[in-house]
Amino acid sequence: MLRLSTLAWATIVVGGVLVNRLRQSHFARAEFDSGRFNLHVDPDASPRTLVILVHGLGGSGYKTWGQLPERLFSGADGPAVDIGIYDYRSGLRRLFPKMSDFESWTRQLGGHLRDLDAEYSDIFLVGHSMGGVLIEAVARNHLEARAFRHEEDSGALAALVAIASPLAGSGWALPLLGLLRPEIRILKRLNEHSAEVATFYATYVERRNMTEAPGLMVLPVYAARGGSDRLVSYFSATVGVPATQQRHLEAGHSSIVRPAPSDAELIGWLHRDVIAARLEVRTQAGRERQHAAQHSSATGADQRPRIVTRFMSDWSGLHWERIYNETRRAATTTAVAVYDTRDAPGADIDLLIAVHHADLVLAGDPDVRAIVLQARAECDRRVSMSVGICPVGARFEAAEPIVREWLGECPPMASFYVRGAADAGGLREVLAELLQLVIYRDPRREVQAALADDWPDEPKDVYDDPGKGGY
Repeated sequence: MLRLSTLAWATIVVGGVLVNRLRQSHFARAEFDSGRFNLHVDPDASPRTLVILVHGLGGSGYKTWGQLPERLFSGADGPAVDIGIYDYRSGLRRLFPKMSDFESWTRQLGGHLRDLDAEYSDIFLVGHSMGGVLIEAVARNHLEARAFRHEEDSGALAALVAIASPLAGSGWALPLLGLLRPEIRILKRLNEHSAEVATFYATYVERRNMTEAPGLMVLPVYAARGGSDRLVSYFSATVGVPATQQRHLEAGHSSIVRPAPSDAELIGWLHRDVIAARLEVRTQAGRERQHAAQHSSATGADQRPRIVTRFMSDWSGLHWERIYNETRRAATTTAVAVYDTRDAPGADIDLLIAVHHADLVLAGDPDVRAIVLQARAECDRRVSMSVGICPVGARFEAAEPIVREWLGECPPMASFYVRGAADAGGLREVLAELLQLVIYRDPRREVQAALADDWPDEPKDVYDDPGKGGY
């Protein structure tokens, strides 16, 4: 039986998700409720960094980690941190009807992360074995949600730490097929899930410990592997992890996360090379942002004429937003500056761009339809603003009339264009033409002559021809 804290133990509801908040001066284990998440907080300490521990296949919230949570919480080997313990029933513990699966665990842990994101400035997700695969999935959803809200960083999520985790699957998955069918697609070697996750991080995320990476979100990943681990290969445990953020320990698959009293190597690595190193870089990034803001205020505003744009999309829009940002930066010249509305708060928007996958349009996705109608409503409120709706995909030509049908019998009064593209390259061309048109059309910006060197010829306004994409 797990012993309860001799101090306070409170069950709170944060954002509709149950969290056990344990206010303890000394770490003490507690039972889990339906939220499967215990948060250990020192009530006498100022807000601290949070480390969330996620066990692996067949493990359990406390047993997997031995004395590791207590040593991290107490600060015996380094700076003290708050501890979150997530417990999910996997392996033999879930061989009962109607038990949760990987997707359910991802949603549940993601909900806890989302709620705690506002409470902590720095959160580290640490996963053992399949727990490392789980935290990668949770982090991916977290980053996608922030991108959808036009938040370009990872928020409080500071780093991922995968310990003896089969990031590329494990050859032991097949022998376990008979008992663990729900987990097999996550664990089998080079599976579809791991390929999707690897592609996402390789495309959108900088995994090194750095302040920023233009066009990418920064979320470092660290990996530790035991030299005696017979379940997870070196390749699978470290794939996609920068060499400087890997750690080789003389331990087995399970013992690697259960340090002996005299063993400080794993905890020392977590404190020094992961937590302290990452916090230093994040602090430096904060100083640089503050300095940039002060410098910008001191030197005055950009004197170039400017275009202000806004991007809108659905949950699939992370890839499209990257292309939007690349095109916007490419259109910025010595004669004109193209700003996203987040970089020009309070300024009027000159061009609103909404991009969606053509298949979602054809499927009548309600979220996509709502965004299209929102764009039309904003266009009606400010008639000088231009709007471009861009369905992207092989079936974009079939999607265009669907968008026009959504707009109904009362089309917007301003410059409102519906023009799709077959792929990312085509989308770049559409966005570039939209920006070029807005730059040339606005009489407030006398940039025509100055732009002569940047644009070869004044463009033909293909959008004024209904057959070429105008509404």
